[in-house]
Amino acid sequence: MDIDLEESVLQFTAKQLDIKRELLTLNTCLSHDLRMAGDDGYDFMVAFRDEYKVDLAGFDVNLYFGSESSCFFPLAPFIYLYWWLFKPEQLKQPRITIQDLVNAANTKKWQERSENLA
Repeated sequence: MDIDLEESVLQFTAKQLDIKRELLTLNTCLSHDLRMAGDDGYDFMVAFRDEYKVDLAGFDVNLYFGSESSCFFPLAPFIYLYWWLFKPEQLKQPRITIQDLVNAANTKKWQERSENLA
């Protein structure tokens, strides 16, 4: 893998999220580690697509980032616990790491991976 491309995507992510580059690694997860959700996830992926000319055909932003309001809803922990106890198979949310972004930037196409399920 091209080290320059990896560093470019890391710097792009840091700039887009207005955070220090040193806080990011290739294993950083956008939704779980950086708390990216809803419209923020959509805006980030559009900017990523435009910057790296990546084909995002078939990419479902809701699958990866869900609803923005779910991050701030006061009862979210209780709802999560309920779903975990009674519907655990529905908690599997695919995760996007910065390494996934690097791979997409390298191939110019988004590739679904079954192993990026939570």
